[in-house]
Amino acid sequence: MADEAQRAKGTGLYRHTFKEAGFGVWVPTDWQRLELNTGNPGALFLPDPEDMDTCLLAEKVTLDYSVEDDDVAALREGFEQGLAQLDIIEVEWRKETVTRAFKGWDARFSYRDGGVERKRWVRTMFWGDAQLTLIAQGKDLATYERYAGMFYNTMMTFELV
Repeated sequence: MADEAQRAKGTGLYRHTFKEAGFGVWVPTDWQRLELNTGNPGALFLPDPEDMDTCLLAEKVTLDYSVEDDDVAALREGFEQGLAQLDIIEVEWRKETVTRAFKGWDARFSYRDGGVERKRWVRTMFWGDAQLTLIAQGKDLATYERYAGMFYNTMMTFELV
């Protein structure tokens, strides 16, 4: 764990609102915002524009159907299949939240990307016909720990607007 001297210090938070998509995320004020080229609402946020591997991603996809309770098993399987595509070294934790209106999966893990060990937190949530995915990633373990507090703020304070 990085000590306090190595942790990045924020200068404040700014709410990036994707009004048409119905969500907002709080991101440090000095992080650069890059628009997605996927055609979906969202953005990639970088603490250092020279480091594309340390970032926060927020992306909403509108599905062709409304997610129902009967879909939980398939959504869980899809989340696990997505994780299985990565060369995961260690899973710190996994979490599932399923209510009548909301279904969500989280995992924080380290994985190998080529010769580099990276750390990532993936959070994907479904409600109605919406899927919101948030990903926080550090280019390596130390960088993830450096930004861990800022990642946590964004991952836990998204808003549905």
